[in-house]
Amino acid sequence: MNGGAFDGGKLTNKEKFLRDFYKRLLNFTITAPALMGQYNDLQQYNREKSLLYSEKIFAFVRWSESQKLIVVCGFDPVNFLEFELLIPLKIIKTWNLKDGNYLLEEHLFHQIRPVLEVEKGIGKIRLKFNPLETFVFEVNKQ
Repeated sequence: MNGGAFDGGKLTNKEKFLRDFYKRLLNFTITAPALMGQYNDLQQYNREKSLLYSEKIFAFVRWSESQKLIVVCGFDPVNFLEFELLIPLKIIKTWNLKDGNYLLEEHLFHQIRPVLEVEKGIGKIRLKFNPLETFVFEVNKQ
């Protein structure tokens, strides 16, 4: 509290960043129809199939008729993470994605534009994470 105002005026830089992150996340949630749609986690599949995928990463997909989201959270407070996130055939089929490249739109900070590469029905996204970074990607049509 800042003299009776809830404006964040007395927050530390870390607290300001965290407040900004949650503000962005909460604002996104009110406009994202996929968050009320279907869900599938990517944990087991990636732990079995993806090199460098670790217990410090949590990933899942959500989708509706109008939107397909891939959410990836990094929970390592110190180390940078670099790995290839895999999207299984079951999801690629459900989303009716053909082999090819799909540009992803990142909805929280809009700083990266990775590509979902679909080959033989399996999706791959090469990702680099700063410590404690989270991405919410939307799959755009080709």
